[in-house]
Amino acid sequence: MNSDVNERRIPIPPDFPVEWEEPSDADRFFERELQHIPGQMTTLNHSMAATLYKVGFNGGCAHYELPVRNTFRRINTYGYQSIGPVSHDPAELEELGRRAEQNLGAAMGDMLEAWYNETLPEVQKSLEFWESFDFESASNDELAHHLDASLEHFGRVWELHFITVIPVLVGMSMFDDLYAEVIGGDDRFASFRLLQGFDNHTLEADRALYALSRAARNSDEIRAALSENDTDAVLTTLESSDEGSRFLQRLRAYLEEWGKRHDGHFAFEIPSWIEDPTPVVENLRDYVDQPERDPAAELAELAAERERALADVRARLEQEPAETRDKFEFFLKAAQDGTILQENHNFWIDGRASYETRQVIKGFAARLAADGVIDSVDDGHHLTMEETREGLVSGRDLRALVADRKAELALFASVQEPPVLGTFPPGPPPDDPVARAIFKMFGGVPPESEEVDVITGMAGSAGRASGPARVIESLANAGELQAGEVLVAATTSPPWTPLFATAAAVVTDTGGILSHCAVVAREYGIPAVVGTKRSTASIKTGDLVEVDGDAGTIRIVGSH
Repeated sequence: MNSDVNERRIPIPPDFPVEWEEPSDADRFFERELQHIPGQMTTLNHSMAATLYKVGFNGGCAHYELPVRNTFRRINTYGYQSIGPVSHDPAELEELGRRAEQNLGAAMGDMLEAWYNETLPEVQKSLEFWESFDFESASNDELAHHLDASLEHFGRVWELHFITVIPVLVGMSMFDDLYAEVIGGDDRFASFRLLQGFDNHTLEADRALYALSRAARNSDEIRAALSENDTDAVLTTLESSDEGSRFLQRLRAYLEEWGKRHDGHFAFEIPSWIEDPTPVVENLRDYVDQPERDPAAELAELAAERERALADVRARLEQEPAETRDKFEFFLKAAQDGTILQENHNFWIDGRASYETRQVIKGFAARLAADGVIDSVDDGHHLTMEETREGLVSGRDLRALVADRKAELALFASVQEPPVLGTFPPGPPPDDPVARAIFKMFGGVPPESEEVDVITGMAGSAGRASGPARVIESLANAGELQAGEVLVAATTSPPWTPLFATAAAVVTDTGGILSHCAVVAREYGIPAVVGTKRSTASIKTGDLVEVDGDAGTIRIVGSH
């Protein structure tokens, strides 16, 4: 073995033995994929994620001729990814980089048009394909055929996801870089103020939920149903009266439009809101007690602030050459369009398509359980899709295999998985537009704090706030967050955004300045520190914390 490689080899903890899927994996640099997979992965989730990254991520990279690919692995039930170059030939990488820059530039010019005219209609056809299938009347052979077709649709939808999101993130990142180069200044968030105040599906869903809460606030009966019952009894209570039934009808209409998403982070065992409306009911309960606000007016004020800042920037650019002004306007439009697409693509693909995928998985598992191949529908989450297909066709008893998979999850549940595995790269990451965009999305290693009571991360959203911390592991615990508390979580996704109206600030283990948490926190005007790597492990519920979103720090003032 090369001595340099041996020196870069990462020690493997004794309680985390690694069997590499391929011998060459030992030479790759793997990092925990915490932003989308913060916890353990079932076998089924890994089966789907492997397709998502291989067909989706790598297909998107190939579409633009990006010189990187993602190798995804499930190691001891935890998800790891290695994003590395497709070649070690500098000349080849340079040529691929040149072509990728041209391809991305062309895509950035009409991202919204491409989404609405081409991509979204294709995604919707896949949704229609899933929605129209009749599981009840299908034979097992027909189910097996549907499984094969579903995997093709799943892979294509996620390829479209990355074809959409790659120019979105690179465009936003390049605009941020260009702003720093041309305008400069010490305000880290100045460029992002030119991207604020645009409506999107995430904000639409939040406004609709807030409107529903106002209807509840204006009714003593509905308020009582929300406040005096356990969450799982609220719906039953509402059904018992005419006024409650009318409100319940509005709630169900909301769930039909906005509830086909879940706090899953690629975890298909977690039900969507329309299947289990607990997060929505708990958010309603909290919103009812909040003072009146006008979300539409707040969005309009953000837009007005954006236009005032943009007018000032354009005035300063009048002294620049026409080429610089044109370049600025091009990347400004790309970044503004990207701000909308970052949330809207998530609603349709990460949300709706994942919901339909879960329904397909449930349908297959229900047939296996009915045939006695597995004991319950939930046991289907411990099989690969290939094993599910085999169970449908052959009827082979898979209960012992399911038991082994459950035992593996239990074995590693209490083990602290290492953040990195394999071999450290020989040098620093490349300094190119794609690498910078990846860093701004996922974050990097935060600087070490010199003070024991200070946690460092990435600046996500400006401002300072203090209050008691509330560590939330999943949206099932959303109702625990109280007004004025600091939300601390491993990661957030669009279904978490209703909590941003309650929290004084947000702190996450994962993400960078372009992560969902940071972008939405800026829209809500609350401080955010992202990518701390250890906030959920270091901060306890009840700790008094001071969050500095500009500096990217959290100070623990008092322990609970």
